[in-house]
Amino acid sequence: DHKGNYLALTDNEKTLLSEVINLKNGGVFKKVILLMNSANFIQFDVLGTYRDSIDAAMWIGEVGTSGAAAVGKLLAGELFPSGHLPDTIPYAHESAPATKNDGNYSYQNYSAFKDLHGRMVERQREYMVYQEGIYVGYKYYETRYEDYVLGNGGADAAVGSTDGAGWSYEKEVAFPFGHGLSYTTFEYSGFSVSRARSGDIEVEITVKNTGTVAAKDAVQIYMQKPYTDFDRENGIEKSAVQLAGFLKTGLLEGGQSEKYTVVIDESELKTYDPVVNRTYIIEGGSYYFAIGNDAHDALNNILAAKGKNVSDGMTEEGSAQLAKELSVKSDYSTYAVSEYTKEPITNRFDRGDWNTYDGNDGNPIIYLSRNDWAGTYPTGNVVLSMTQLLANDLTWDKDVVEDPDAVMPLYGQENGVTLIMLMDQPYDSPLWDQLLDQMTWEEQATICAKAYHMVGSAASIALPGSNQENGPVGLTSRSDFSRPQGNDYVYVSYPCAPVWGATFNTELIERLGKHIGEDLLYTGYNGIYGPGLNLHRTGFGGRNWEYPSEDTLLAGKIGSAACRGIESKGCMAYVKHLALNDLETNRRHASIWSNEQATREIYLRPFELAFTEGGASACMNSFTRVGPDWCGSCKELMTDVVRNEWGWTGIMISDWDQGDGPMSKIDGLLAGTDSYDGNVSGDVFLPYKDSPTACTALRNSAKHIAYTILHTNAMNGIDSGDKVKDVVPVWQQTLIGLTWGTGILALFSTGLTAAAYVISARNKNKNQEEKEKNDEETVS
Repeated sequence: DHKGNYLALTDNEKTLLSEVINLKNGGVFKKVILLMNSANFIQFDVLGTYRDSIDAAMWIGEVGTSGAAAVGKLLAGELFPSGHLPDTIPYAHESAPATKNDGNYSYQNYSAFKDLHGRMVERQREYMVYQEGIYVGYKYYETRYEDYVLGNGGADAAVGSTDGAGWSYEKEVAFPFGHGLSYTTFEYSGFSVSRARSGDIEVEITVKNTGTVAAKDAVQIYMQKPYTDFDRENGIEKSAVQLAGFLKTGLLEGGQSEKYTVVIDESELKTYDPVVNRTYIIEGGSYYFAIGNDAHDALNNILAAKGKNVSDGMTEEGSAQLAKELSVKSDYSTYAVSEYTKEPITNRFDRGDWNTYDGNDGNPIIYLSRNDWAGTYPTGNVVLSMTQLLANDLTWDKDVVEDPDAVMPLYGQENGVTLIMLMDQPYDSPLWDQLLDQMTWEEQATICAKAYHMVGSAASIALPGSNQENGPVGLTSRSDFSRPQGNDYVYVSYPCAPVWGATFNTELIERLGKHIGEDLLYTGYNGIYGPGLNLHRTGFGGRNWEYPSEDTLLAGKIGSAACRGIESKGCMAYVKHLALNDLETNRRHASIWSNEQATREIYLRPFELAFTEGGASACMNSFTRVGPDWCGSCKELMTDVVRNEWGWTGIMISDWDQGDGPMSKIDGLLAGTDSYDGNVSGDVFLPYKDSPTACTALRNSAKHIAYTILHTNAMNGIDSGDKVKDVVPVWQQTLIGLTWGTGILALFSTGLTAAAYVISARNKNKNQEEKEKNDEETVS
């Protein structure tokens, strides 16, 4: 029915639409209004043929628990629409270059290696190539459009066009990124761009509501970096426009004007050069800044400032007054070191790029380049062959390479320190060593092995157990015998993440994050597995509903706002899935091959913002691989970038762990993964109990866990005299009895975990002590 495209209209939907329009033309209906109730944007080819017959169209996403009530009010005019598209809507999603390498692919000759080390070849054979590089979403469509207008790079070639004829923007794009309409119109004036002393760019704009209905507008500022000869010669890519800053206005009454300032961080000017400088650089030249109702509108304003008009192939005239040119000097040093830690920044992902990976098959990947659209546009999946080195690298449970400087940690010391005593101590305080010396090896191994919706307790340092739950747009309901209220919970489902992105409103999303934090507090959890921050690489992404946008800045800023809200309630926001995760097919253990520029600028940037601006204290990494290395065992990602470049100290856990091999506990531990989203025993680390290197890594992960939990609501009510005691709670004792009685103990016993509760060392009367014991009990 879908003809192989699950975003396309079914035959029934096409028939219904046709009949409704015929009824309108026959005078039965006055108007036809189309509501699109989906997280992924539907295929618009058929809808495009009815464009003149549909009076209005509203994308409402997935509306959550109560959003449907707002839809009726929007249609009735009681509320005003002010959202803007977080993605480009093409007529055919297949027109995006990323779709040419989006599917279920295996190394051509993988069967020759099926018996390698006795591993199952099914866990080694899959891959995907991000051949489109940085040209994801509007960064492809708008860049090709500018080159089409300017006559550069063979942009008018037939390759990549939907109908196989010459390429044109109007045939490909139904609605551009950032597009949005309201029941009024807005006018921009007084547009100015200046450089502050700090180096940041300050944009001022006056927004006027030119209609009669009160509404809000999304102010979108776009930037164009110069595409230089140096870039062309070295394969460095730059999009024609990129979102550089945005804000949501206040409620503007009809005729009302308001002046706004958007501050763009100087770091937005940088570009990653993986070839010559192997770091971030700012290239000197003319940078353009423009405002527009969407990305395409802003680019037309830039083209107008360059003297172009519709006679040059533009889709419509732009406004040169709404684009400004800013001269920027070259800077090859400021962003060559981390702005957070001063760690030198250089290539970390040469193993993740087939062209720089030592185990490639000798056939290089040709990445899409605006320098030659016709010659570099993907024409189909890139066919890769397995080599012996690749097969070796794809295995897991690798031998521990001992660090000669590693010293076996101390265990079981009696230093009289409890976790709560370090509340005001910095991460590098020497008191942390005294605290960690008190822990037993078994405690560290347990909390670092098992994180299935929980963080375990450690009596030696009075670390309480705590509970986390799935998200990312609201708690996932599940049966839980550990709760005194049973299963009677109010779980709130919020609108899908793309709707968050469509708000262009960080203040609103921070408030939403606070509501999620309140839900966590009410239901007894102190962390949620969300928000999701991967990109909509294509419209077909199976997790697009979890992720806000195709744009890095919008996704990062919206995700950061949600994190700030959740964390403000003392709860942990586990941003996910780090990294290179965009498709459900092949999500488990597929090798993702991407160049360093795209990996850093496109796929890691939203996470960087969530950690450094959003204060996210936890993260879930991905099933996928960076080249041959599972993300969780990629030290370059887990430690070199996340810890050393970004200065992050939070908890890093795996995605759902079924104990199925590639997500190796020892490989992940040594790379920087702290724990595993599975019911795993600490005994998994027993083979490495005598390894100073492995035990030091275990200690470091234990510190990440303890430091993070210390600053959450899991510590509420605990003081320096409190102790943590492991118990078997009543619900678990009852379940054990029932299990014995039915003869299926083996089935359930593997799922039973210990619990912890906080007891006070101070004298209390028996009734008060029992009451507090019941109040404070938590399941770990």
